[in-house]
Amino acid sequence: MVKILFILIVMILGGGLKATEVEIQIDPKNPIKGEPFKVIFKVDTDDNNEPYISFNPGGTEVLGKKNHGLSVRTTIINGKVSTKREAAISYELVSERAGNIKLSNIKVNIGKKLLSFKDLNIRVLAKGAKPKSFFVTAIPSKFTAYIGEGIDVDYYLYYNVPIVAHEIAEFPKLNNFIKRFHVPNERSETVDFNGIVYQRSKKYSARVYPEKTGKLIIDPLRLKVQYSSRNRNRPFSGFGFSLGQYMVKTTSSAKVEINVLPLPAENIPKNFLGLIGEHDFSLKVQRQKYLVNEAIELKLEVTGPGALENLDAPKLLSNPNLETFDTKGDMNEIGNSNARKLFEYTYLARGPLKMPETKIEFSFFDPNSKTYIAKSIVIPAITVSGAQIASRQQTEMGKETKNSDSVALSNLSIKKGSVGLLAPVFDPGIVSVYWKSIVNIVLVCGIMLFLISMVLGREKRDKNEKELIKLCTNIKKVGAHYSLAFKLINYINPDNKEPSLSKIIERSDLSDKAKRYFIDFIDLSEGSSYGHDAHLTNFDYKNEYFKELQSLAKKMNAKTMSIT
Repeated sequence: MVKILFILIVMILGGGLKATEVEIQIDPKNPIKGEPFKVIFKVDTDDNNEPYISFNPGGTEVLGKKNHGLSVRTTIINGKVSTKREAAISYELVSERAGNIKLSNIKVNIGKKLLSFKDLNIRVLAKGAKPKSFFVTAIPSKFTAYIGEGIDVDYYLYYNVPIVAHEIAEFPKLNNFIKRFHVPNERSETVDFNGIVYQRSKKYSARVYPEKTGKLIIDPLRLKVQYSSRNRNRPFSGFGFSLGQYMVKTTSSAKVEINVLPLPAENIPKNFLGLIGEHDFSLKVQRQKYLVNEAIELKLEVTGPGALENLDAPKLLSNPNLETFDTKGDMNEIGNSNARKLFEYTYLARGPLKMPETKIEFSFFDPNSKTYIAKSIVIPAITVSGAQIASRQQTEMGKETKNSDSVALSNLSIKKGSVGLLAPVFDPGIVSVYWKSIVNIVLVCGIMLFLISMVLGREKRDKNEKELIKLCTNIKKVGAHYSLAFKLINYINPDNKEPSLSKIIERSDLSDKAKRYFIDFIDLSEGSSYGHDAHLTNFDYKNEYFKELQSLAKKMNAKTMSIT
């Protein structure tokens, strides 16, 4: 019993203790002799008291102290409210000698709690490192993002010497990301980087969407730069006296780490489309009244910053009397951060139906508010008719035929008992002969249409094959280019279900060697189109692999035409 009371007392006292964390930073990490630097204390606590900080500055002089304010963060977990306060306090110091200095006896007193820290060693440099003449750096629009959230990544070349020429030696692979490459605007601008004035220009740009959670890496961009070692302001440099001063050097950007968070698992709506960020939805319906066996067409437009490449067509109409055809999806970019995807739906009504006005909701995740947001579209009432009217007309026609036959027969019996001109005799088989003629005409028309469709289909196949051969000849002449690669690979992607060129190749019936060849061809095409060079000379046109792709495209085209 005594032990239980002791445990309860410890738990009660422990629940009243305040959790406090302290982080100490030096800015810059290696200060320079005679130049001020900062020691920053970040105190994260749930105590209401202001922290008191003390330390022995060693061989440095304390120039001043600055309180950067207090930020309060409140969270609710399982109905319990907790509040954290983060205070940032910085001290400005200066050392008049180079070498190692030590801040000792570091203590932080907050409320009734006193925290002690081990000594902090600081290396003071005699002079600053020589700034680089040029370098490449990758700048993402954010370092923390949700899975599927768009991130803009720009690679810049910074320089303060004359740049004669440059070329991309290695493109970033950006694995585990969906990628949209952009043609960068290489206009130069003047910027301040760590207190040094540079010119900078954008050399590579992409919008990426993380496909995995955790720590993902933005790969380096390697750039080969030809530059002048002389200052651009030297006299006579414009008259050829600087010949022989040009140098070539390769530089790479550093890897950048992106922290990718999972989407909140709680309260995920059933109509969540997997899109991140604000999106708009627009529906167009041609008309609301149709006849049986008439095509019903709808168009849904989705616009926003999300990864629309992976968005499948949302379900709109559902009815037993509706036959659904494959939905076409076409995406195009709007600027660098947004895109538009248009879905074209086609249905065929096999019977009469009456569908009331329907409201459909689509949800996306808003990373700013960290909530799922729903937007709705309204599908107007749709009516399909025609089958009942046709059957009623046939019934009435049958009644008229029967009545006319009975009248003819009665007239015939009257005429047989009379003297004079004989009335014409109506054969009851005339009606059946009439319908047989109708059937024969329909069969003849059907056969003619079938023959015409075969001829047109053959012409279309021949035209596609000729266009494919012409495209391959153009690739052999021009080289690797993304627009040509896109047209070529889509010859074996007739249903347009797969937006990724590499995945189209991987899922195709090509041989393994051909698959590896065309995946390399796609990478070369991307580099040729979105890199510095407009043409890559190391492209090797392999005739046997292009022949294999042509044969596969011919088979798939013939199969598609036969199904159609």
